Amino acid sequence: MENESIVAGLVFFAIFVVVPAIVLARREWAYRRQEAQAGQEAAVIIEHVRMTWVGIVSLMLLVLTVIGAIVAYIAARTEFQQVQAGVSLIGSVLLFGLGVALGRRRTYRVLRSERPNA
Repeated sequence: MENESIVAGLVFFAIFVVVPAIVLARREWAYRRQEAQAGQEAAVIIEHVRMTWVGIVSLMLLVLTVIGAIVAYIAARTEFQQVQAGVSLIGSVLLFGLGVALGRRRTYRVLRSERPNA
């Protein structure tokens, strides 16, 4: 029972912390790659999504409450405590996930390269 709780906690951690971190890193890498290639085309429209301070605070609270729910699930001794940890996980993901989703600002840049003289 103890090992199953630890495995479940690690799975929750991987799903709610590691995977989103990888997705955000890949988006930033793709944005920088687009900017580097902008000189090769006539015009490039780049969309960049940035987090506002509300989104950053919501993201930090989301990560902290997910970690707290995982720890509570691992430390639970009864089924009711596990259910309570699961409900708190669902509630925190809904509440702070909404804050993260709404706490973004989109900016668009149009980059034009100079045409070579004929």
